[in-house]
Amino acid sequence: MPKNRLPVCVAALALAFGAPAAADVTESSNSGFVSRHEAVVSASPRDVWLALISPAGWWRAEHTWSGDAANLTLTPQAGGCFCEKIPEVDEPDRFTLEGSVEHMRVIQATPERALRMQGALGPLQSEPVTGILTIAISEVETGTRIVWEYNVGGPMRYEVPVISQAVDGVMGAQLTGLAELLGPVVTEPEPEAETGAQAPDEAVRERFPPDRETYIRDHLILAAVGMVGATFVLYLLGNADPWIGAIAALLAIAVRGAYLLSEEMGQVWVLTDTAMRGPGGRRAPLSAITDVRRVGSAVQIVTRSGDKYLMKFQADPKRVRAR
Repeated sequence: MPKNRLPVCVAALALAFGAPAAADVTESSNSGFVSRHEAVVSASPRDVWLALISPAGWWRAEHTWSGDAANLTLTPQAGGCFCEKIPEVDEPDRFTLEGSVEHMRVIQATPERALRMQGALGPLQSEPVTGILTIAISEVETGTRIVWEYNVGGPMRYEVPVISQAVDGVMGAQLTGLAELLGPVVTEPEPEAETGAQAPDEAVRERFPPDRETYIRDHLILAAVGMVGATFVLYLLGNADPWIGAIAALLAIAVRGAYLLSEEMGQVWVLTDTAMRGPGGRRAPLSAITDVRRVGSAVQIVTRSGDKYLMKFQADPKRVRAR
């Protein structure tokens, strides 16, 4: 592989397949997807804001085009740029110039409250899509809550189920980096058990645990599509060994799948007489449910207020939907 192509290939592959992170794609359709993560930190809203607008201190270096987060800058004003400097190559036998990348552009900046930017990140940059990243900051009793939502819509050549999970993993990794910089993450007490335990006066009618075989099958499909996609990307970049992309994709999906297995297998939903209850205190009253959709091996619950919940990796999603 030619030396000058390595950073581009590494960055593209790293962003396309992501680092292991808790995935939470809250909405997905043929026209786009929404990735949402949140964290609670012990820092004040002011300290969170000051750290947020200095991405060089927390953005993952493997998800930059230059391979070094120190090259990132963010101007927290409307029209300001979340940009990256591409240093010139230090080669004495040829003349080189410094480059740059615009990751996103600021459309709203309210200090200590919210930062909203527009831009298509990583491999989405080559697609005619619109991406809106909203980072909301709010003070809570135990510190500061950070809600990180990336809303992507528009035509793209990527398969939405594949690229949404990959981008979601990267978004989760960035929020994790910010939270780690700000100090220990505060674990808020959950109102209900992770298995969606019912209230004492509610009887469980049925349990819906995720299925291990379905989880493995979905990751095998994801790996196959990723291998083809990565090989194609490297081929378009003119790489002499595009098969390296297939190996990188396979390893990335395998590591991600193994990393998240135990967590995903613990995401049990239960049906009671009055509600669907899920992990992390999620609750959808039966009277408020307006639609139940099948999304691959998952089942999506939609409520009257617009809330959407995913029951992932169901062995028989058609039966679950019918229930």
